[in-house]
Amino acid sequence: MPRHPEAVLGCLKLAALVTNNVRESGRVPGLAMENRVKVSRWIQ
Repeated sequence: MPRHPEAVLGCLKLAALVTNNVRESGRVPGLAMENRVKVSRWIQ
């Protein structure tokens, strides 16, 4: 862990934003999986 308070606060804020986004829109993981499937089909 970095000892710089600003860096630690930045990481905490980022983590909080990510968790809040996931909680508010539970679709995010599902959409990500769907997009991965589409991309893998396109690559094949």
